[in-house]
Amino acid sequence: METLTRILPSLFIGITMIIAALILAPAIQDFSVVIESNSQEEEPENRLLNVEEVSNILDIEENELKEMIVKDQVERNQRTSYNTYQYIPSIKINNEFLFLEDELYKWLEYHSGRLQHQYGS
Repeated sequence: METLTRILPSLFIGITMIIAALILAPAIQDFSVVIESNSQEEEPENRLLNVEEVSNILDIEENELKEMIVKDQVERNQRTSYNTYQYIPSIKINNEFLFLEDELYKWLEYHSGRLQHQYGS
């Protein structure tokens, strides 16, 4: 009798867990389908561009672009705050300037909007 009182709670918990698993299994499978379908709709990869590619996009010489980057970095380092797209978004890795394509186009949009506002185009 004493063993039965010890086994019964464990047996009850085990049966409860099995029933819960049977009830939750379809919901979990539906949730994984939603996750899989969302992961297939990911945005295209944000490409890294080098100085040559960016200078072609901006239609300027590579040296001009490098001078602009250095000038921006000096000015940015002297400030405590600034607009994100005020300066050309670049990063220097292994002595080479690289640019995220999306960030470059956001920078261009920011500056084209400022020019339109300034000159009323």
